[in-house]
Amino acid sequence: MTKYFFFGDVLTGGADKRRITTGKGFKVEGGNEKDHKDTVEIVRLVEEGVRMDGIHHVKEIVSDAVKKVKG
Repeated sequence: MTKYFFFGDVLTGGADKRRITTGKGFKVEGGNEKDHKDTVEIVRLVEEGVRMDGIHHVKEIVSDAVKKVKG
């Protein structure tokens, strides 16, 4: 079975607090509370989508995940 790992680095604000969230196939680090939470959700949706549909659909999966989280 192939494994894919997704890393997200949130660069906006929150430098005074170190936020790290590690999921089954991803790790997100940094950002203020809202940006970190949004990025975790986007990366989680991308990881789930790639697991279901395959890495060759990643462009569409990322686009859909960002739209779902950011509106």
